[in-house]
Amino acid sequence: LSTEQGDLVFQDALKGEPSDILLPEALGSGGTKRLSVSISRKSLFIKSIGGDVQAPLDLSFNSKHGDIAIHRWYDDNSVMMGFQTGFVMAVSANKSNPGKELFGTQMFKFAVTGLHICPAKQRAAVCGEN
Repeated sequence: LSTEQGDLVFQDALKGEPSDILLPEALGSGGTKRLSVSISRKSLFIKSIGGDVQAPLDLSFNSKHGDIAIHRWYDDNSVMMGFQTGFVMAVSANKSNPGKELFGTQMFKFAVTGLHICPAKQRAAVCGEN
């Protein structure tokens, strides 16, 4: 990660191919900003880059859900994911219980193709293939 001027902020070695990189704005006042990256579509690498700096998280998921198709943050400590199998899951990224499943359901027969979160309404819109 670099600043606008090109100065290196940090660099981490990853255990696979990075994709679907998110750098959301802090959602709460004084919230921690976190960079999240899907690694080989099998796990999420999460690193705090401001506020309460924590050790990086590497969250892996049950292989029965298939590859991660998309992920989105919906508050400072929770991320929602859609998988290639049509499964949708929300997990905690809180330092006290990282990776704890908060919600999970099979929504489609095939891949989740879109996911949008509206924190103000506390709603998510999900689209996928049946």
